[in-house]
Amino acid sequence: MTIKKVVFCFLAAGLIITSGCNDDDDETVKAPELVTAEVSEITASTAVAGGTITDAGSPAYTERGVCYGTTANPTVSETKVADSGTGTGSFTADLTDLTAETTYYVRAYATTSNGTTYGNEVSFTTLEDTTPEEE
Repeated sequence: MTIKKVVFCFLAAGLIITSGCNDDDDETVKAPELVTAEVSEITASTAVAGGTITDAGSPAYTERGVCYGTTANPTVSETKVADSGTGTGSFTADLTDLTAETTYYVRAYATTSNGTTYGNEVSFTTLEDTTPEEE
């Protein structure tokens, strides 16, 4: 075997061994941790929902807010209200254009590059519409 072949084999073996050692593999993936807050300030057509993010996760979330609907386990593909905040802590979102005397289900959410994590589900019922009818 010539010196060139030995050096080539040595370098090729080193490349194969080190190609699996990537610093990016060390990044821990951790979903955000969050809790959905009880809904407040309920009227016939509006309410205030929100949540608390106790751990932003890794990679950090890029969007947070609440999603809601008239069926259990709403997702962000349904109606959602995003909040512009970052990091941990509490946030709120105004729900508008709701239907009177209707039960809604709400979940806080946080979306990362790895997907969306949801908080616990809470429900509430909007109040009766007491607006006088026009004649």
